[in-house]
Amino acid sequence: MSPEPRHDWPGNIRELENVIIRLTVEGSLDFFSPSIGKAQEAARTVIKNKNFNLKQNVALVEKEIILKALEQFHWNRQRTAKELGITRVTLFRKMKDYGMLEDS
Repeated sequence: MSPEPRHDWPGNIRELENVIIRLTVEGSLDFFSPSIGKAQEAARTVIKNKNFNLKQNVALVEKEIILKALEQFHWNRQRTAKELGITRVTLFRKMKDYGMLEDS
């Protein structure tokens, strides 16, 4: 059983991104909730393929986290943005960038 995270990131998405980057490079995302298993899988694929392009890797993991959060909150963008610690505008832009909108 993996330990529960002991640190919150309310309003500090950069710190969370840095932790995700570090854990992606180290290959250990086990302390994260199983609800983001696809993000774990994506990070492990990155390491396996030895793709060390930081921008691509962060985007890959970020997309999976956003998708899982949207699913968890039944695609309620306001609640999802709040839980992710970003604005609704930022969430909408990221959804558009990652092709998560019906019209994109």
